[in-house]
Amino acid sequence: MYLFENTNILGLETIDLTVYSIALGVFFAFFAYWFLQNIVGRLVRKIAKRAIGEENAKTLDELDRNNGLYRYLLRDGSTLRRLISVVGDTLPTVEEEKSALDKMAEKQENKEEAMEKKVNPFKKQANADFSRAKFYVTEENSRKALHRYPRKISAWWLVLVFALAAGISFGATYLVPVILDMFN
Repeated sequence: MYLFENTNILGLETIDLTVYSIALGVFFAFFAYWFLQNIVGRLVRKIAKRAIGEENAKTLDELDRNNGLYRYLLRDGSTLRRLISVVGDTLPTVEEEKSALDKMAEKQENKEEAMEKKVNPFKKQANADFSRAKFYVTEENSRKALHRYPRKISAWWLVLVFALAAGISFGATYLVPVILDMFN
């Protein structure tokens, strides 16, 4: 085996560590894709099918999706808010928050103080009332949403991708040295 003095990290050679890192990265990338299609996509597909237009807007309770995860996903400035709109815009927009910060910075002499008082976009806003907020998509955004989140993906795909990534990485770390030794 080719072992150099500075390439042994945690008992693994650098090439082994690289192969395992790539395999883990492939698995995490597929997990993120699975999460978007199944968890986020479930909400988007439900709104795109039931709440097209402002007159058909639904609350999260009516969609059976009133929990912290979906409220977080529908916060202002998130990717979903480009597709999903709110009736009456009861949630503050990013532009409103930025303009409020700019006005605060102009009024105060010290800009560092203004930055310390900056509004945290992840913090629950006082006027962000998700119990009464009604969400909808426009006809155009409905087509985009259904195209972006077309279907649910089985959890078996996660198992399959993990098994393939693990198998290929173990094969590469144990078979490649054997093949290289054959050329010596």
